[in-house]
Amino acid sequence: MKLQMGEDTTAALNKVVWLIGTPFSGSTVLGQALNENPNFVSAGEVDRLEQFGIHEHISGHSLKECGHCKNSGQKCSLWTPAFISSLTEMGFPLYEAIAKQSRCANVVDGSKTPYWFLKTLESEGIDELENRLVVVHCVRNPLAYAESLARKKITHPRAAISQWIEVNASCLYVINRIPFPVPVITIRHNDFLKNPERFVRTIAEICRGSEKKQLFNRPGISGNHDLGGNLAASRSNTDGMGEAATQIFSSTIDFLKTHGPLKEDSRWIRNLSAGDKWSLRNMHGLWDMVRLLGLEEEINDGMAPISTEK
Repeated sequence: MKLQMGEDTTAALNKVVWLIGTPFSGSTVLGQALNENPNFVSAGEVDRLEQFGIHEHISGHSLKECGHCKNSGQKCSLWTPAFISSLTEMGFPLYEAIAKQSRCANVVDGSKTPYWFLKTLESEGIDELENRLVVVHCVRNPLAYAESLARKKITHPRAAISQWIEVNASCLYVINRIPFPVPVITIRHNDFLKNPERFVRTIAEICRGSEKKQLFNRPGISGNHDLGGNLAASRSNTDGMGEAATQIFSSTIDFLKTHGPLKEDSRWIRNLSAGDKWSLRNMHGLWDMVRLLGLEEEINDGMAPISTEK
């Protein structure tokens, strides 16, 4: 069980888990599931902190507080004003500070944005993350992504597909720019929904390392304190998730079980017309990225397969 703030314990930084990918790729759900392990803290989208100016560059807005605590009317015990104002450096100093403040040895950075991680790689002291960094590339079916953004009236499906290609290409570029060997895990959203425990345990085992530290060796701050992210995905029904999704958050990783598979991310099959599916699947450059990320079977669901021939 996680400790409340005020209890005397410390945590040295053990691992940093980067969640990189497009928006609405399942990173919030994954971060929250990892957060159920008392030795992990899901920091959320730390790139949204206004002092770094990253989200002004991308979306024109930043955050100054924890959405979960704000929505519940509570003062946040992690993202206090004093703590936020003390964060002035990206990279290792930022993650080390979050580990100490949360008293959790493993910090999950769910920023997703390739630009943020590229800037982090360019920060001084990046070598301090060698042997500490784990990268998780969160990948969603591009047709499901396009349908989701269109339904939310964010953008047109064809624009969403172009964005999906560009962002995932940028993710692969950033991963290849890391100046030292790192474990890289690609998690396809539907695979995670079918078996969340498998992926949470895989990440936890990597973070334990060769010394096989106990998963619960440093109990830390309680509750969810994501900055940004899809807060609705934490508890309610959203794309690809039924009521069973809330079971991910009901107990620690040792008991992370579901009474059945979560709903597949399949709304796009019903909501996109056959013509839209055909048109989107044949957009320039999509097939190359789909093949790289192993999504061929998903986007061929219920339709004639895309040819793999050049």
